[in-house]
Amino acid sequence: MRENGGQYTHAAVWLAMGFALVGQREKALELLKLLLPANHDGKIYKAEPYVIAADVYDNPEHRGRGGWSWYTGAAGWFYRIAMGLLSEGGE
Repeated sequence: MRENGGQYTHAAVWLAMGFALVGQREKALELLKLLLPANHDGKIYKAEPYVIAADVYDNPEHRGRGGWSWYTGAAGWFYRIAMGLLSEGGE
């Protein structure tokens, strides 16, 4: 139900970090924006809209359900990467 076919946030955040580290700032920002819960349809996304979840399920029986919110390390990495990119100027 988790990594299989759903969003595994740690990997997605680390991918954004990789793009940032190789100078692909716009691609990194695009990925981070995709991860923001507030950018998802509240009728489908079933986790808190203000917290990054560690994973978001895509299994038809549980689609949109987020797990491990509030204490995922991905939230910390997301913040660190976003602040680094924003301190470079822009958005």
